[in-house]
Amino acid sequence: MSAIAATYVKPSLAVDDARRLHVPVSPEASRQLVLAVEFQSRDGRTTTAVGGGSTVEAAIDWARECCQGGTTWYAVNGNDLYG
Repeated sequence: MSAIAATYVKPSLAVDDARRLHVPVSPEASRQLVLAVEFQSRDGRTTTAVGGGSTVEAAIDWARECCQGGTTWYAVNGNDLYG
């Protein structure tokens, strides 16, 4: 875990006597992607859905879950909206 070092000087101390105070820093937020994905079914129907996740695969899976049921949707195109 990384930390930021900050210098704290008590009013009665000289600068040379300053103590280093280590302040913990929260870990970086995980990378997030948002994709607009175009899907096609075996019978030629198409639909577009937006999905997000920490990987491209996760974003596509989320977008696929948003598609209409009753068929299998195959990703044929995508557009990176964020990340």
